[in-house]
Amino acid sequence: MASQQWTISVMQELSRLWISLPMAGTTRGTDDNSARDRQEQVLKAYGAALDGYSIEAIANVVTALGRGEVDGQSTKWCPTPPELSTFVRSEQKRLDALNRKPAIAPRVISRPWIDYGETQRAKAEDLAADKGFVCIDTKVSIESFKMRADRKEFPPGAVWFWALQEVHGPDQSRRMQE
Repeated sequence: MASQQWTISVMQELSRLWISLPMAGTTRGTDDNSARDRQEQVLKAYGAALDGYSIEAIANVVTALGRGEVDGQSTKWCPTPPELSTFVRSEQKRLDALNRKPAIAPRVISRPWIDYGETQRAKAEDLAADKGFVCIDTKVSIESFKMRADRKEFPPGAVWFWALQEVHGPDQSRRMQE
């Protein structure tokens, strides 16, 4: 059963709707009692049709109806309770999809910060110790390294370290001595 606050909010939204678009087929009673009974029946019908939907969905649909933005709406008359319920249902589905939590929680990777400069400096030192590599050039971009490697300005086997922006290669002076 709907709460009293929800009912009051729905009534406010419906009054906004009825101001923008008049109700079709309203019959005027001969006395005040029959008109009041008719209004009560209409309110119950709209309340039953909108029961279970959020105020936000109802307010969004009422605003869109007032602007004439809902596909399939009459621009002259207020929608009937089933029509309004259909519009609100599609808006409620849209809102539920927006507010739905992701099915799989994002994976949080907790590992220490990797300093690639230190990692690549260690690799350069390993190359120097194992294979006798030396630093050939510094402040070398990838474009410059590719261009100069194509021109064969670096010895075969030269390695470009992107984090250091350095090129390391075999020590040519040691090779000449051998």
